Amino acid sequence: LTFPPDLHFKEELDSPISGWTLWYCGSALKGYPPFKQLTSCDLANRDDKKRLSDLRFLIKSFNTFIERELKDRSDEDQGLQEKKMVEDFKANPTVAVAEAIFLKYESKFYNWLNIDSGYNQRRSQLKWSTF
Repeated sequence: LTFPPDLHFKEELDSPISGWTLWYCGSALKGYPPFKQLTSCDLANRDDKKRLSDLRFLIKSFNTFIERELKDRSDEDQGLQEKKMVEDFKANPTVAVAEAIFLKYESKFYNWLNIDSGYNQRRSQLKWSTF
């Protein structure tokens, strides 16, 4: 893998949706492959290594939440369609679908994590340090 040595997570991961999108899609504009291919050895400083660990936790938690949501709706036609969309996305990710999936489940996910109360900001304004 070729991740630029000057890659700094703090600048790239400015919100949870950017983390989700970069995890699966990378950035064609900046020439980054999907961040799910990163290892801590690819990163130069300790802060970025911690941020990668935080990102892995976010992605794992969000995927767990989506799986539970879809399992609860597995008897519905729409639930089956959404499950197929998520599976297709993971097999062949695109930025547009990544954003659509994240935005669809975002609010319920924050409620599931019990962090939704007390925030007056829009979700797009939340930063990693908020979590």
